[in-house]
Amino acid sequence: MEETLRRLTKISGVLGAGIIERDGLPVSLEGDFGVNGDLLAATCADILANAENGFGEKLGQGIPELMEFDTESGKWFMTGINPDAFLVIKSEVKVNLGLLRIEAKNIKTALSAIL
Repeated sequence: MEETLRRLTKISGVLGAGIIERDGLPVSLEGDFGVNGDLLAATCADILANAENGFGEKLGQGIPELMEFDTESGKWFMTGINPDAFLVIKSEVKVNLGLLRIEAKNIKTALSAIL
């Protein structure tokens, strides 16, 4: 699992990648997110649950495949792996988005087979 996450952190501009349980517990975090891992996991789980509920149930638009947030400190990405866990990625503001999305999709597929 850790080696799979390291594939993401080897992309130029990617600072951190992690697997988080939907109940807010970190499974594995690689790299530097710049925040406490437990706080990161709890906050990201809350954001993901609200987004999935809002888009999926309230708006009837389906579950978001990949969420991207632009902040002053960089970009954040979240995508579900399975019903129990999701992937979170932090990058610098300037990152090859195409490569990051392709690799995130590949890693999501690989992780869904082992989680």
